[in-house]
Amino acid sequence: MYQPATNEAELIAAGLRPEDFSEEEIEVWPENEAALILLGNMATQWRVGPGGVIGLDYNVMLRLMDRMKLSDQEFEHLFQDMRIAEAEAIRLMNTKD
Repeated sequence: MYQPATNEAELIAAGLRPEDFSEEEIEVWPENEAALILLGNMATQWRVGPGGVIGLDYNVMLRLMDRMKLSDQEFEHLFQDMRIAEAEAIRLMNTKD
């Protein structure tokens, strides 16, 4: 199961609030598990500019993906999954309350 950052300062630095997370378990479909794990591993690898979050550091992400020993097709699929997750995370983190 994915565990979000437990340190409130880490959450705030990422543009999140503790109340954004609940303690209930969520179901993750098997085809999304690798992307969720990778996204969790990338939690501290966001690039931030004056206007907010810009995106993930692809240098780090691609290195982590290389270590997963994926086939070409699996690599491409995971990369596209991460781009979708990245886009939604950017939207949420840059949303002003």
